[in-house]
Amino acid sequence: MTRYRVSGPFTMARRRLACGLAALTLVAACDDDPTQAAIPDLSGDFTVTPDTIGVQEAIRVVFNRPLDEATALDPANFVVTNLCDTLRIPGAVRLVGDTLIFSPSEAQPFLTLIAVRIQNILDQQGNGLRAPIVFQLITQRPPVSDVSWSFLNSPTNDQITGIDFATPDVGYMGTFGGAVYRTLNGGITFGARFKNPNITDTYGIQTFGGDTVVMVGAILIGGSPRWTAFRSLDSAGTFQPANTVGNLLYASEFRRAGSDVLGVVGGIGFLSVAYRYRLSTNTLTQATGLPSSGTELLTDITLSPDTNSAVAVFLDFFTNAGLASRSVNVGASYTTVTLPADARSLFGTGFIDNATALLLGDSSEVMRLDVASGTVTRLGAAQGIPQTEIVGNASTVYTFTRARFVSDGQLGWIVGYVTLRRPGTHDELRGVVLQSRDGGQTWSRQAIAGAPENGLSFPPVLAIQPLTRDFAVLSGANGLVAARVDDSQPTATACSFTQP
Repeated sequence: MTRYRVSGPFTMARRRLACGLAALTLVAACDDDPTQAAIPDLSGDFTVTPDTIGVQEAIRVVFNRPLDEATALDPANFVVTNLCDTLRIPGAVRLVGDTLIFSPSEAQPFLTLIAVRIQNILDQQGNGLRAPIVFQLITQRPPVSDVSWSFLNSPTNDQITGIDFATPDVGYMGTFGGAVYRTLNGGITFGARFKNPNITDTYGIQTFGGDTVVMVGAILIGGSPRWTAFRSLDSAGTFQPANTVGNLLYASEFRRAGSDVLGVVGGIGFLSVAYRYRLSTNTLTQATGLPSSGTELLTDITLSPDTNSAVAVFLDFFTNAGLASRSVNVGASYTTVTLPADARSLFGTGFIDNATALLLGDSSEVMRLDVASGTVTRLGAAQGIPQTEIVGNASTVYTFTRARFVSDGQLGWIVGYVTLRRPGTHDELRGVVLQSRDGGQTWSRQAIAGAPENGLSFPPVLAIQPLTRDFAVLSGANGLVAARVDDSQPTATACSFTQP
């Protein structure tokens, strides 16, 4: 028989096919169960964690089968990064069943962008991820989205009891110790302007035109303190006292009235007292009609923009009830305002416009007063006033002490402090700022950019003075000075906050 040898490309292809079939046959022969389905890829479901999480909320990923514990708990395999500052977020990883959980060790700022990368994870058979698991999250929005206030460079750690600007560049602030500081560059720097060792306990500094400055305080005369209003006509270089009184004066407001400046000044002696002030004569004249039972403590007094009306508020130090009085004759005499029976202690006031004032106090007390009629309307949570919060033995209580509005009677602020009471620790006081854009009908809380606790932890606010819609300043304890320099209504966006 004749045998033929066939060669060429076709023959080589057949040989390769035969070898491949042989290899498959050998593999099949070694397989215990050739009908077994292929093992699915190791995968993790990160959708169990919402796209928006709490500032210290855990991040969870559920895997489709049990994991190798050593690789699952290796910190290098679960990387969580703060994309706002590009730093890794510290935390601990734990494995609960098939769920891998990362718990941050510290709270992150609100609106922090977070990147998560999970890699090099094996299952219990040694199978790994086909590719790293990568996703992004963002922390929750803050309770305050308006961060339009910014700190100014304070020249002191003393309690700043008054601040006022004549222009966005020229302003003054006074301290409880009697020092007066001036800025000529919008608060970039404040320079010491006045200090007299015989003048102390000063409050409520205000300026008119930049060179006229008024405030109230104490002056030592013959070694004994007397109280009065002080006038400066040389840009706070010197101050001249008005006629002095024996009553402690600490509340005031002054307004331009034609070519003159009028004011109301209040305080306490044996009884609460109020005075009218006139700059041109630098004199105080005592008013009549204030509560006279002897248990009332005057806490604040205010004058309407047109100087025709005035309001004084009080607390009864026996009952802690609030009281208020109103004047419609430039603070010459007052009549009692009828308040709700449960009115809380009042600590502050301020006019919205010529006809309406706010009464402010403890435990979120805010009331609108029609000065002509004496009618009072209480505001609450529905109007955006934050209310007392109690969780177990811990409480958060809001106290409001001052209100001021710009001349349009629409844009204005309420300021004061928050008392944080926690078991086993001393009470903590923080400042609070509320803003209204509709004439005091509704309110929203504001933050100071750069303050701890996402802009909410700053010292108690004692004074606020708006110059225009685009410029307002506030001051308070521990040398607090801050300004709001535009009215663009900025809102918080991703990475707005740099610290928790």
